[in-house]
Amino acid sequence: MKRMLMMCSGMLAGLALLAAPAPVARAANMEILKAVPEQAWGVLIIRNLNELDQKLMGVSQQLNVEPISVLNMAKATTGLMSGVNDKGSAALVFMGGPAVMADPSQSLAILVPAQDYAGLTSGLAPEDAGNGISKVMLAGQPSYVMQQGNYAVVGPAPAAVQTVAGAMGGAGIVAN
Repeated sequence: MKRMLMMCSGMLAGLALLAAPAPVARAANMEILKAVPEQAWGVLIIRNLNELDQKLMGVSQQLNVEPISVLNMAKATTGLMSGVNDKGSAALVFMGGPAVMADPSQSLAILVPAQDYAGLTSGLAPEDAGNGISKVMLAGQPSYVMQQGNYAVVGPAPAAVQTVAGAMGGAGIVAN
């Protein structure tokens, strides 16, 4: 899971850099910022998953490479085939603290926009891990997920999931 999250983090960062420059997002599209804990060391936000996917396919065509939907590939790899709001904002949150030096994966959480949380987790074999968190199998690796508003907070460690979900505070943040 650590390797997969680090790989996904790198892919997301690289994909965001490859995408055509986007205009400054309207405030309404940046509600996801309210979900980022103040103590976060860094965050990578994708304003709209589908828009980024379309831009990446456009870049592929310009490079004369067969266009592949990175969004569909990511959903198939992780097992999140249904329930994801493809037009919503997503974020990779990197928390700080002493645990970072020992194991950076313990400080990562991903906010996945969910239009149907039950559908999103149904294929992941969820098991109750306490405190509203479920243990799931994500890309064949044990992970943790918790619903908060219209998002699924996903990560390799329950502490990071709980911290990020707690920062959202049940504010009912809407996945745009």
